[in-house]
Amino acid sequence: MLEGLTQDVDVTALVSRVEEAPVRELLDRYAYESKRFRVEYADPNERPRLIEQLKIESGKLGEHGVVHVALGGESVNVEQIDEPHVTNALVKLTRTGEKVVYFVQGHGEDEIEGKDAASRRDAFTRAAEALRNENYHVQPLLLAQVKDVPEDADVVIVAGGRSQMFEEEVAALDRYFARGGALMALVDPRQSGRWVEKLRAWGADLGNDIVIDAASNLFGAATTTPFAGQYDPEQPITRSLRDPRNDPTIFPETRSVSARDGAALKPIVYTGDQSWAERDLVRLESGHVSKDPGDLAGPVPVMVAGTPSLAAKEGDAGKARIVVVGDTAFASNEFIDAGRNRDLFLNAANWLIGDVAAISVRPNRSRASRFQLTADQFHAIRSASLFILPEAIAVLGVFTWWSRRNPAA
Repeated sequence: MLEGLTQDVDVTALVSRVEEAPVRELLDRYAYESKRFRVEYADPNERPRLIEQLKIESGKLGEHGVVHVALGGESVNVEQIDEPHVTNALVKLTRTGEKVVYFVQGHGEDEIEGKDAASRRDAFTRAAEALRNENYHVQPLLLAQVKDVPEDADVVIVAGGRSQMFEEEVAALDRYFARGGALMALVDPRQSGRWVEKLRAWGADLGNDIVIDAASNLFGAATTTPFAGQYDPEQPITRSLRDPRNDPTIFPETRSVSARDGAALKPIVYTGDQSWAERDLVRLESGHVSKDPGDLAGPVPVMVAGTPSLAAKEGDAGKARIVVVGDTAFASNEFIDAGRNRDLFLNAANWLIGDVAAISVRPNRSRASRFQLTADQFHAIRSASLFILPEAIAVLGVFTWWSRRNPAA
């Protein structure tokens, strides 16, 4: 982000001398990386006129002060002084024009706003808020009420959907692609019909299956909640994730998604080696699961990205981009903060918008460590903790007591 600065950034840290040390430590790192990042430190108690000059309300100084970031006649006040908020201020000031993300609504898609949506596990309010934190403008889109996708749309997201799209709506998305549009489609297992067929026409082949993973359960039983096993190290969306063990993403229930032959799409997320795509969904519902020759063996692709296949390729159609994921719930309120799900979702949005620089500036979040065990390892640890270790401690205690009672022995 700092390397891409083309204008000087004037930063004024209005913090008391008591609070200055951690703020200076943070901002001096920015100044060290770029000579265009110029910092001045001022105690607001000693320089009240400076507060007036910067047009900062006294009530906006915050508990620990405020950082005033100015560039090209525009400015942003950062009240929560940490790396993500300072960097987001830079992104906001350097980004030309407001980027708009539309969520298609009207077919039972996951809601992004509303009185009860925030408390619903399957809603997308947290995903929408995450996009807003990236300084994107998020709006719902009722395709059935408009002739075409709005001209200001930078990305269109279709998250789920329980009813079919009209032909006119799909045609509107075709026209959107023809002018270089970008689309993210989250498609759950068992979802079929016109929308799935259209995604296949664009190059994404969605399997009529559900991915099973034998390695993502402590007890060794197969589960329909696989973790990512591989990422594409070359694709900007997944390049920063690197190792699935340290950067896990979880898919609560996903179908396979692959690129059709000849399509300019590429799988970028796979499940693990012990996973497979179960194609006998009737038997799966009965609870009997086993890997058969007719199933798709793992690693199973669950996310593809690239350029959609279009009938008309003239004009801006070659700039069109598409991301297709075989699961909606991974970015829902319930799961978006699991592992690196939030990062994967936002990285996809950044890439679709063409804002690749934003992918690299998002800070890592603290996450609980996760250790996968096989069934034998789990039973061994359980036996050791319930029987072997307690008995060993008891024997050692008796031996210690006996030794003290009989020192000569």
